[in-house]
Amino acid sequence: MWWIISLLFMTISLHADIEETDSFNTLLEKTISAPNNTIVLCDIDNTLLKASQQLGSVEWGDYIIQTLTEKGMDRNDAQEIESKLWNLIGPNIPIMLMQPEIPKIIQTIQQKGIPVVGLTARGATETSYTIRQLESLKISFTKMSPSFSLDQLSKYSQGVIFCSPFRSKASCLFFFLRKCQFPATQIIYIDDKIEYLYDLEEACNTQKVSFMGLRYSKADNLSKQFQPAIAHIQWKMFPKIISDEEAREIIKSQESNKAAQNIAELR
Repeated sequence: MWWIISLLFMTISLHADIEETDSFNTLLEKTISAPNNTIVLCDIDNTLLKASQQLGSVEWGDYIIQTLTEKGMDRNDAQEIESKLWNLIGPNIPIMLMQPEIPKIIQTIQQKGIPVVGLTARGATETSYTIRQLESLKISFTKMSPSFSLDQLSKYSQGVIFCSPFRSKASCLFFFLRKCQFPATQIIYIDDKIEYLYDLEEACNTQKVSFMGLRYSKADNLSKQFQPAIAHIQWKMFPKIISDEEAREIIKSQESNKAAQNIAELR
């Protein structure tokens, strides 16, 4: 029993610099006593913004990958297919803020002299429409450098580090910091995915940089609310974009027509 308790305490201590929150205001609170050369990093999808409908949502993307891997496809191949579909859908869907106060919070942190940079798993090919989405929501990141490529899949542009799903966010970040010659003493990072926080925490420990992570839980219920049937109808209607409610009405109509057909066949 003692070794189980020891392991539990070791696990807690290993990730003592990560806490969970469902409020973006926590990010502002963490900057109150931030030392010089602190940098704040924000994930984008399901942290700053989300799709307004099922099609094009993070949950839709996860569903595609899960469905393909369950059919025996290699996960990297499934991720590749999902990325291509995401790139097709992403520029055309309406999006919304996770919390209405997010732009103001980012601006307040920046006014304190702390740079705020986006750190996303979106890739270099998604730069233009991502910046357009952020601007539509009044989100403006700190522009610490002119745009430059990290590699073929990743780049930095207009305050956002685009890592792609196939690159480590931690490695992209530290490449960026070296390129900008920014001597970070503390990194504060908010993301809905715990694995990205663990990865960056480990990298910060290796680089001897203080780390503070926030696991943003506001979107946790979205996976439970995801309905593949609605996303399927929306995909069939694409490039016309229809809301979840419109998709539900189509499903109801189809079910009603099918029921009427079954009754007719029994007569």
